[in-house]
Amino acid sequence: MSSKRMGAGWGVWVFVLAGVMTLAGCKDDSKKAGGSAGGNGAAANGAADAGAPEAGVIKGTVTTTDGRPVKSIGGGISGYSAKSGQNVSTNIDGADGKYRVAVGPGQFGTRAWTDVEYNGRNYRIDLCPVDGKPVLAKQDTTGGVIKNFVWKLDGFRPGTDARSDERFYGHFGGSINFNPEGQGAAYWADIKGDYAHAPEPKIPADATVELTLTPDGPLIDGSTGKPVVLTQTPGKVTGYMDRITRGIPIGRYKVTARAKLADGTVKPLRVTPYYQFKNKQAPEPATTAVLEFVQSKPNSDIVNCVDEVIVHVMY
Repeated sequence: MSSKRMGAGWGVWVFVLAGVMTLAGCKDDSKKAGGSAGGNGAAANGAADAGAPEAGVIKGTVTTTDGRPVKSIGGGISGYSAKSGQNVSTNIDGADGKYRVAVGPGQFGTRAWTDVEYNGRNYRIDLCPVDGKPVLAKQDTTGGVIKNFVWKLDGFRPGTDARSDERFYGHFGGSINFNPEGQGAAYWADIKGDYAHAPEPKIPADATVELTLTPDGPLIDGSTGKPVVLTQTPGKVTGYMDRITRGIPIGRYKVTARAKLADGTVKPLRVTPYYQFKNKQAPEPATTAVLEFVQSKPNSDIVNCVDEVIVHVMY
């Protein structure tokens, strides 16, 4: 995956994740959880250590960002076998924070994921290599490879950022498209398709609009989430990229919004969250709504299929 830097206009958004957000790389954060990490990013809090490298073997540990072992580990390994002289592929089938696959000498790339059921839905979540290399980057397995992974809840894969060409699949977690009424979107015309209905009052272009997501229960990895606050000044938005925020931890949230007007007045807003291309299923506007990230199709190495959520806010 190519790497491109952020362009102008990113400053339109203020993205606060209360200590959760990490945009760069996939380093092992288990030390922050009070445990100790080995030189290969080995897990803390009782997770298995991958041990020493073994010739012709790819193995490693898989943990959450706070050092807990991931229960179910799947994935794929593909590359060139020096023994057979052919391109080969095999699967990863690991458990309890540990996996091991004998591939023989050669050049192989590794991708790992975890399958998880959360709030009655099934998800396949890509895991992030601790070494910071892109997904499926080839490595020489002659002397063995230790390839550790971490279950990232937010941020971007190595080599991508908010404005990279790969941004659509290069992030972890979900995405929110934030739309204040009358500033690029209108509730009755654009969401309900009722062009005869009188429009709702516009939110002023110079207002500061805050959207607050408060976790309603554990996040998808079982950890305790923290509030997410998205802030937008509608008049400074120039296009889609200024409305979208990627890399929000997958969870169930209660969503509220408010507008701070130029004269200092603060007014509550109603919110309507719905999934991209499914505006006909949008709920009625309410002062508090439930937002959930869903995965309508299986994930892949080129597509992050956690559906984008559009949140429309209005008086």
